[in-house]
Amino acid sequence: MHRLFVPVTALCAIVIFVGAVSGDKGAEKPADTIEGVLRVHPKFHYRYYIDGFGAGQSCALLGADKSLQQIEKGTRIRVQGDLASKYFGNPNDKTAALVSTWIIYMNVAEVEVAR
Repeated sequence: MHRLFVPVTALCAIVIFVGAVSGDKGAEKPADTIEGVLRVHPKFHYRYYIDGFGAGQSCALLGADKSLQQIEKGTRIRVQGDLASKYFGNPNDKTAALVSTWIIYMNVAEVEVAR
């Protein structure tokens, strides 16, 4: 009887621990939110960006072109998504058509016009 007690206790502890850990998975990291003026760039790695958020920063908006093209440029908007940065270009390529630079960008999940 004592031989069965230890494995059953260990099995119950594992089930309780796994249940507690899987219960925490529902709370994901909240998306980042920024607000600024919508601008359209004619010739860059991205087309839409927000200007004037933070300390005068610009942020490229990726993945929401269909939603953003319906909003008039110069409109104040609020976007939610995941912020990141990325290096575009090859610093060794002197014939590159586009400038090599770091950009701040957001993979946009939601767009709304700020009032």
